[in-house]
Amino acid sequence: MSVHQGVKAEIDARDEGFETCCSLGRQLVSDGHYASEEIQEKLNLLTAKRAQIADRWQDKWDYLTLRK
Repeated sequence: MSVHQGVKAEIDARDEGFETCCSLGRQLVSDGHYASEEIQEKLNLLTAKRAQIADRWQDKWDYLTLRK
């Protein structure tokens, strides 16, 4: 369980960088960047992957706590 909590700490430590990246991407899209459509697609993919990581972490945590 402590190893899994370490993984969560690593995910959380990267949260600021993730938010900064998304913010910059949204700014480019709102400014009408020539590649706005591609940037938006990448932002959607990135956000979905981040949610998937969080969901998978939670699923594993639930599994670990049930085995305890």
